[in-house]
Amino acid sequence: WEELYHDSANHDRCRVLFALNTVGAGRSTTILWETKPPAPHSAEPRPWISEQETAATHLERNLQEIDAMCATGQIAARVQVMVCEPIPGVWTDWMDSMLPNCGGKADPMTKQGQRDIKVDERASPVQVVVTANAKTADVCHDLKSGFMEQRMQDLVLS
Repeated sequence: WEELYHDSANHDRCRVLFALNTVGAGRSTTILWETKPPAPHSAEPRPWISEQETAATHLERNLQEIDAMCATGQIAARVQVMVCEPIPGVWTDWMDSMLPNCGGKADPMTKQGQRDIKVDERASPVQVVVTANAKTADVCHDLKSGFMEQRMQDLVLS
């Protein structure tokens, strides 16, 4: 926690675990992780995309709300993102960059001499949890199976 918050004088933050279920995240048959993430903290207007068509806007809004809670100085957040299969590192970097007040790095790869550091080799408020294996991946992607909900319960209770 100290690596994320750098405020050894303020140890009285309420620690909160956010578990995000991403089963079904995507557009039609395209899984969210197969697309490019939005530009973090971009100022330019975006083309209109309906909330029903993409999960990226929901995920972005959730991360912004969590970051705003961290900005109050009252909570320390850890975000567990539950996925069925490993996701591209660009998404992990993007989620981390959306949580600068929670200890994420606004642009983790731009510091001089740190270009080779990967997000999973440093403290990050984002933890990607792969809940399925090769045998259970199809069941995991099935929204009606209850697979991910059971895995979330198991992880949160453990």
